[in-house]
This record gives sequence, structure tokens and C-alpha cells, in this order.
Amino acid sequence: MCFRDLQDELRRYGIDVTQSQIRWAITSGKIVRPPLDGSLRFVFGPEHVEQLRQIFAVKTEAGKC
Repeated sequence: MCFRDLQDELRRYGIDVTQSQIRWAITSGKIVRPPLDGSLRFVFGPEHVEQLRQIFAVKTEAGKC
């Protein structure tokens, strides 16, 4: 899945993140670097969705307090 699909999937869980936040998670090593397709775009999988949910759900929960 591409960035847009990934963002849509995360929104289903109530997590609204930007591409910049996702790129930060990749470059900082918070999630496993996704493979690249022939056009050098990231290809995200279910494992990336779960990793991002864990990272950003903590921030979402903390913001509700």
C-alpha cells in the first residue's frame, strides 16, 4: 500500500498522521523501513500499520488526558 492507503488505514483506527510523521518514524528507526517499488516509492504492509498504530496511539491516548 502507498502513503495514502496507509493514512486511510490508520484513520480507521482513529489515528490521523501526516506523511512527514510517517517519514520521521522510518528515518528514526521507530518502524521497519518498508521496501521500495520500481518507482522508488515505499510499499507499506500490515506490519507497518501495526507499528505505526503502536507509536501514534500512545500519543493519541496521552493527548486525551
